[in-house]
Amino acid sequence: MSRFDAVEVQGNYPLLVRTRVEQLLAKAIECPFVVVTAGTGYGKTRAVSRFLASRHEEILVIQLDQRDNTSAHFWEHYTHALETYSQQLSQRLAEIEFPSLSMMHQYYEITDEVLSENKDYIVVFDDFHCITNPEILGFFDSLIKHPRKRSSLIIISRMEPALNLMEQVIKGDVAFISEDDLCFTKQEIGAFLKGIGVSLTPDNLAAVCADTKGWAFSLNLFGMFLKKTDTIQYARNSTRSSIFKFIDEQLFSTASPRLKHFLVQLSLIDFFPVSLVGEMVRDQELIIEFESFSSFIRYDRYLTAYRIHPLLLEFLQDRQDILTDDDKQEAWQRAAVWCVENKQFLDAISYYEKMGDYARICEIIDRDFPQQQSPSCAAFLLQIFENAPQGALDDVATSSVLHMRSLLSLDRVEDAAELAKEVVRKYEALPATYVSCRTLFSAHIVLGLASWMRATLTDAYDFDLSFERVDHYCNFCPSDYVGTGSQHYISAYASMVGTARAGAFEEYIAAMERTVPRVQRCLNGNMSGLDSLAKAELLFFQADLKQAEILAKIAFEQANQHEQYEIRNRALYYLLRIYVAQGKYEHINWVISRLELQLDLDQYHEKQITYDLVTSWYYTLMGSSGCVAPWLNEEIEGDAFGEYVMDFVNLIKARILYETQRFEELLHFVQSDMRLKHFLLGSIEIKVLEALCQYQMKNRSLAFEALESAYRLSESNGFLMPFVEQGKHMRTLTTVARKSGICKIPDAWLEDVNHRSAIYAKHLNLVITDYRDANGLSGDAKLSTLERSVLADLVDGLSRSEIAVQLGLSINTVKSVINMIYRKLGVKDRAEAIRVAIERKLL
Repeated sequence: MSRFDAVEVQGNYPLLVRTRVEQLLAKAIECPFVVVTAGTGYGKTRAVSRFLASRHEEILVIQLDQRDNTSAHFWEHYTHALETYSQQLSQRLAEIEFPSLSMMHQYYEITDEVLSENKDYIVVFDDFHCITNPEILGFFDSLIKHPRKRSSLIIISRMEPALNLMEQVIKGDVAFISEDDLCFTKQEIGAFLKGIGVSLTPDNLAAVCADTKGWAFSLNLFGMFLKKTDTIQYARNSTRSSIFKFIDEQLFSTASPRLKHFLVQLSLIDFFPVSLVGEMVRDQELIIEFESFSSFIRYDRYLTAYRIHPLLLEFLQDRQDILTDDDKQEAWQRAAVWCVENKQFLDAISYYEKMGDYARICEIIDRDFPQQQSPSCAAFLLQIFENAPQGALDDVATSSVLHMRSLLSLDRVEDAAELAKEVVRKYEALPATYVSCRTLFSAHIVLGLASWMRATLTDAYDFDLSFERVDHYCNFCPSDYVGTGSQHYISAYASMVGTARAGAFEEYIAAMERTVPRVQRCLNGNMSGLDSLAKAELLFFQADLKQAEILAKIAFEQANQHEQYEIRNRALYYLLRIYVAQGKYEHINWVISRLELQLDLDQYHEKQITYDLVTSWYYTLMGSSGCVAPWLNEEIEGDAFGEYVMDFVNLIKARILYETQRFEELLHFVQSDMRLKHFLLGSIEIKVLEALCQYQMKNRSLAFEALESAYRLSESNGFLMPFVEQGKHMRTLTTVARKSGICKIPDAWLEDVNHRSAIYAKHLNLVITDYRDANGLSGDAKLSTLERSVLADLVDGLSRSEIAVQLGLSINTVKSVINMIYRKLGVKDRAEAIRVAIERKLL
């Protein structure tokens, strides 16, 4: 319990004064308009009343009811309430009668004139859900759009008020307190019970939290029963029984038979979007009756969904035995279809699993999921396969392949390969049919991918043999069957090589050159450009930048032609590194523009992530750390992305940590167990950063040790760029290493790297100078006409989506323009951009 919380007793009624809720209300009242929305028994009125008791403003509370839907009655009620604040204001407003929208100017003229000398006041309208009259709702819409300086408005309602609040949300003029805010937390429940003399064990407290859901009404009931007995279970059972009796008497027993049946059916699903509820009901009269139970059911206009009290759902779930199997199947079927139509595929799969429709589950996974799934998604799908009843998947030909795909996505390569071998043994013994050929086609894809993924550990590059079998079975599959393998995902490096053995990269590339044409033909262009990218990567690390540039461009064109977005992105990443090393700023702009274009590619699921990674590395190098994607400066969960994306994230993050001189954090980061070290190139780059980091931290012997390790890993393949790319830092380290007398690296190599690093540093400085000049960082920023238009809209408070509509642009283009404005102004966010623009008179 917070030291500011306390239990007060009013009569025999205990009341916890909750600091958390009061702080939320104190923050909310900074806005001119506050909406407090929750169902019955959440203590919304009590919370507002308790909060306002300590305020210095004049407080006016107006309790609304159904009679206030008559404008004359409402106006009389409203103006009479104002008497306690200002008799003059009350009389003047009563004289003009209820103002229509065209006469609202009179209302504002009177209030501004009369209230000029009065103290601030807060008006509270309680039970606002009673108001349905459009004329009165229009009056409130006007009040909200034209807040007065001396007043604040609080609306308390069981349902979302039928007001147009979007403009105020954008401007930040409205604050919301929801039932989620008003629910008691576990700590508050413990504090409340302790305050009335009840102390529970952690397990019992957790049980009470689960029973009451933090609902004030149920919590008070529990406290009342617990004071009558020392038996926790009795109090829990009595509370549950009383709540369910209350729901039954106040709600369920008054409902029509059709609504009762529908409510119980609805308890079979987990989320209640308006369109889904409408699809399940298909009767407007029933919807009206459904919405009338606002004590436990309310419409959330921002979610465009209904929110049903969890205890009502429990009550309904206890009555599911009134449903037939057909009733249940109907509800799950409609929910599943809605989820598919709205691209909520995991939810759809959950409903089909309840129906036992595994054929439909596999159809969705095959059609709508990428081959490389996120860890959380793969784990969810794997459970579907592993929990399926015996025999449920026997007639679903694709199930084994999709099962393997989830295993691969979780990096369980051996398990996937073993399952694929079983499938091959089974289906190769059967007559050749469409089903068997398609299954073998897919199984050999898994075997090929498994062999390819294990290459960093096995140093064996025979994955092309499996893809040769893929090519064979492709001849027996329809030409339009490509599954979801049409987009290829790669790691931080194109070359899956983990050994420093000379010739390993050439063997890998040769196998890739045999593989890519086969996969490209069978899977609609999959892997296009990957062989060229691997060759460009090898040449780049060997410091043959001219040839690397040629091959990277070829890889980009091949990948772009066949929509291989990851390969396209990595090709641009290498081109960016090449142009920085060559000092070609004019070429860098072309790369950045291509990276920005990928933000408009709806089919590229990782577009924002990979854009952030590549550009963040570049802007860090340019000294514009404010342009780095914020999430890269935060701790990243290990399962936040798929394995391949995570490898690239780790590589870029390590480089950014060094460039921003976070040396201790970097050392801890690189010493963690990262998959990146499975790649030879990853091991080298990490070791180089470790060496530089140790040197910066004055640990020379450890720096030399790491540098020697990186050298030994690089020597047999002639890799130089991991060292050269560190520019002046590597020049300093190699100079010190040569003079130390204890570094075991040949002087000739140290001298060569030292010279190349000096040239790199010179070219990098040229790029930085050009970048700063072009972006106005060396003087006044120069904004284009489009950038000025976007900046003006930002100043006016428009959101990105609103700017996109106003200027006829895509949202991603607007994001790109805003990022460019931030870079040119050297700022991190909208507020700083507006401040700098005003200071420099750019608008």
